[in-house]
Amino acid sequence: MANIRINTLHEIEFQNFRSDVAPDNLPYISAQLGDWEIGSARELESGIVIDAAGPVEYPPILSAAAARKLAKWLNNAADALDGKVSSASKKHKKRNYYQDEYEDEDAYKF
Repeated sequence: MANIRINTLHEIEFQNFRSDVAPDNLPYISAQLGDWEIGSARELESGIVIDAAGPVEYPPILSAAAARKLAKWLNNAADALDGKVSSASKKHKKRNYYQDEYEDEDAYKF
């Protein structure tokens, strides 16, 4: 199974873990958010680059939890490309509970 090796706003990387193989020879999956040069005109294009590499014998395998983290990262990166506020920086609303509204129950008895 692959473990998260890098997890920042602009990059997430998963790399397989095996004790019998040197870390440099282990496969990885990486996604990066940034501005990329396109062609010889050196125009910049904003976007996400996904890269995977490593030997065929040890393919990078994501657990369900790691796949969800990658999906959440990709969603936040897509929001950043669209200029939307990341869900990580949204202010959480205070939850209201029924008891909060009616603290003095005796006041509402007839």
